[in-house]
Amino acid sequence: MSKKNSKKTRIVNPRAGSTVFAVLPAIGEPGSPHSVISGNIYLFEGDNWGPAGDFKGYGLTHILEKHGPELQKDGYATRDDIIRYVDEILQPGAQVYLEGDRPIVLQTPQGMVVLEQHYSFDEGIYYSVVTAYRRRNPRGKLIGKWQ
Repeated sequence: MSKKNSKKTRIVNPRAGSTVFAVLPAIGEPGSPHSVISGNIYLFEGDNWGPAGDFKGYGLTHILEKHGPELQKDGYATRDDIIRYVDEILQPGAQVYLEGDRPIVLQTPQGMVVLEQHYSFDEGIYYSVVTAYRRRNPRGKLIGKWQ
């Protein structure tokens, strides 16, 4: 597998036994600027770039390289731990915020996950995990609670 293709590899959620980490429910009035369309959530292998301390990227690679040291302090030290961390946040009961067009799912006390919406002809709307970290004060507008 080429390096380019590996970035798009979907990570398997061991708890679910699937690459679908969760299904983000529709929240808000459809068509409203403060709404979210339902879709599957995936964690991709991803990528990380930029100078140390100012990493940019997405997916598991980005979370490990940029936020790994802070998450390690809370017991999330390995790749499998980080996968579990993302899964722990993406659960019913989480508050959902919008920052621009990105839904941000907050689950206290674990932290937050930032998602990005995508579209494919085969699947329709789906979301990918951009990042996950300990910050508990999301920017953006609270649009609802994940039921």
